[in-house]
Amino acid sequence: MRERKVTRLYCDHCNKGGFQRPAMAKHERGCTNNPNRVCRVCECGGIDAKPLAELIAFAKTAVDANGFEGILSDQQEAKLREMAGDCPCCLLATLRQSSVVMHDFDFAKEMKAFWKMYNEEHGYRE
Repeated sequence: MRERKVTRLYCDHCNKGGFQRPAMAKHERGCTNNPNRVCRVCECGGIDAKPLAELIAFAKTAVDANGFEGILSDQQEAKLREMAGDCPCCLLATLRQSSVVMHDFDFAKEMKAFWKMYNEEHGYRE
């Protein structure tokens, strides 16, 4: 019988676990629960989004202003998208950290649309 002890690493922000230090460091740097995150999608796509703290502050004050239970109005959603440069990851991070809800936000669809646009701009074929 063999026994092996391993080191398991966990993200400080979302408790995701992994065994490889470089992979977990990469995850933690861009984790959507990390208030000091560096957005890899913005870096890759050349998106100029506002800092996450500004996005969260806007989302919280917008919800407080309209008095709804954590739901943004259509105009507020459009403004938040504009501020985030329409980056799906920045939007997800804002929603997760501010506990605010957008009506039709589907992260998987948003990322698929982003990569389709990115590939078309750079001449890549699917």
